[in-house]
Amino acid sequence: MSDEKRYKLMVKSKLDLSTKEVKTTLRTNINPTTMKVGIRSLKSLKDGRVLIEAGTTEEINKLKQTIQEKCGGGIGSGRATTKETKDGHK
Repeated sequence: MSDEKRYKLMVKSKLDLSTKEVKTTLRTNINPTTMKVGIRSLKSLKDGRVLIEAGTTEEINKLKQTIQEKCGGGIGSGRATTKETKDGHK
C-alpha cells in the first residue's frame, strides 16, 4: 500500500439516484482537467454513496464547491472521516 495520503469526499444523491447515475452526473457536469484537480478514484459504495479520492484538501474543496454549484439540486456532498486524521477531529 502506498504512503500517499488521500483525501476523500462522499457524494450522495438527493433524488434517490443509483450510484451509477450519480457517477454519470458527476462525469457529465464536472471536468477535473479544467479545474486542475486530480481525482485518484471514484468508487461506488453499497449504501448508495460515491467516494471521490483526491491528493490534496484544496482539490477536495474545489470539487465540493463545483459539485454544489453544478449539481446542487440533485447531489449532496460531505467530507468523509478517515482514520488518517491525526488531530482527533471527525
